[in-house]
This record gives sequence, C-alpha cells and structure tokens, in this order.
Amino acid sequence: MENKNKSIIIALSFIVAMVLFVWGFNFLKGKTILHNQPYYYAVYENVGGLQQANPVLINGLAVGQVDALHFNRNQNRTIIVKFSINTDIAIPQNSIAYIASDLLGSKSINIVLGDSAIALKAGDTLNSGIDAGVMEIVKTEIAPLKDKFEVLLSSIDTLVVNLNSILDEDMKTNLEKSVSGFAATVNNLEKVSADVHTLIDTEKGSLSTVINNLEVVTNNFSDISDSLTKVNYVQIMGSLEKTIKELDLLLSDINNGVGSAGLLMKDDSLYQNINETAASLQKLIDAIKENPKKYIRVKVF
Repeated sequence: MENKNKSIIIALSFIVAMVLFVWGFNFLKGKTILHNQPYYYAVYENVGGLQQANPVLINGLAVGQVDALHFNRNQNRTIIVKFSINTDIAIPQNSIAYIASDLLGSKSINIVLGDSAIALKAGDTLNSGIDAGVMEIVKTEIAPLKDKFEVLLSSIDTLVVNLNSILDEDMKTNLEKSVSGFAATVNNLEKVSADVHTLIDTEKGSLSTVINNLEVVTNNFSDISDSLTKVNYVQIMGSLEKTIKELDLLLSDINNGVGSAGLLMKDDSLYQNINETAASLQKLIDAIKENPKKYIRVKVF
C-alpha cells in the first residue's frame, strides 16, 4: 500500500512538472495556454525565411507569435502564415502585416496599425507586405558600389600593365635619378632654411637697428611731407612770377640802351676811352721804368 502511494505521488509530481514545463515554455515564447488567443492570417509570395514561433510585433512590442506556415492550396505560389496575438488589441481593417528582419537576420511579423474604424475579427486576413530590413538596404546600396569597384580595379590593373610596358629600364633609371635629385633638392632647401633661420637669430639685433632706422627715416619723410604741405605755394609762385617780370624788364632796358648798363652795352665810346686811358697809363709806366729820376725825386736829409 505504501509503495502504491509513493508511485501515485511520483506520477502526480511528474505530471505537474510537465504541465509547468509546457506552461513555462509557452510563457517564455509569449503564448498562454490558459485561454484561447485570437489568430489571424496573412498571405505572402515569399516569407524570406520566416519560421514558426517567430515573434509578432506591434510598435516594437512582442504581442504574439507565428503559429503555422503552409502553401496556399488554391495558388501554390503564395504562402499562408497563421499567427496569434495574446493581447486584447483591436486591429483596424486596413492594418498591414510586414515581414521584417533585424541586423542579425532574425525574422518577425511587424503589424502597422491602420486608421480604419472597423476592427478585424479573429480568423480574418491582414494585408501583407515585405519590409526591406537594414541588411537588405545595405546590400542594395553596396551592390552597385561593388560593381564599380571591380571596374575600377580592372582599370587600375590595365593602367599598371601599360605603365610597365611603357617604362623601360632606362626610363625607370632616369625616374629614380629624378626622384633622388628631388630628394637632394628638398634636403638643400631644408639646409638653406636652417641657415637663414640661424642668420636671422644671429643678426636679430642688427635687423632691429635697421628697422628702427627705417622707422626714423620714415618719420622724417613724414615730417618733411607735413612741412611741404604747409608751404604757401601760391605766394611763392607769385613772387617768382614778379621776379621773372622784373628780370625781363631789366634785360629789355639793357637791349634798348636804357640806363648805365644799357649804355655800356650799346655805346662803345666808353669802351674806347677806357682803352685809350689804359694805353696812356701803360706808356707812363714804361717811361717811369726807363727814366725814374725824371719823374721821381728823392730828397735825403
């Protein structure tokens, strides 16, 4: 009797454990077995790897799961997906059930609720669509770039082959010499730059003095310029014009024989008298030299 009771207890414990296991498994999948869940259908031409037990999402929240997938008996090119929703949500009649995928490739049904005032009933069929996931978008964008990159690699390869055929050994040697010469030129420029820097550091004091002198000269020119701007050029030009007129009048009088200077220039009698006087004076000097006693008497006391 005691063994029989133990067997019954063990059996009941096993049954309870199995019930708890089934309930927990379905609970973790978002499905409850305590009450019937409303189910809906959607028809797709390609489910893109959607499987049973994949989640059903509304606004990113898991509200159910995919229950079954099978081909449409009336049209083998389409697939009917049955999914259940474990919450009391009114699904508008114009809602759309999209098959979406995340970055890892996991599939789900994403229901985008419509704005219709009429709600679907359990067992109704939703409008369907395929949501191009991030990976699909990336593939779509990268595919053309991949083709262009392959064409570019082919062009580069052709260019390298052509260059190798054009550049013979002599030209390669000349190019190497040119590169070496360019490197030497760069080194020389660096050396010259260093020398100039050293020269500037050494002659910094002299350069400062020169700059100061230039500033002084500039200031002097500025002062001279200021002085020149203050000169009364009108008065100077008037005085100069007056002097020129007087000089012109003087020259006119001399040319016309007016005044002493004019007489000297025009009348040669004064010139003749001066010559005669000079000649007489010269004769007197010669006579005195020849017979000084006749003209000069010296008395001694």
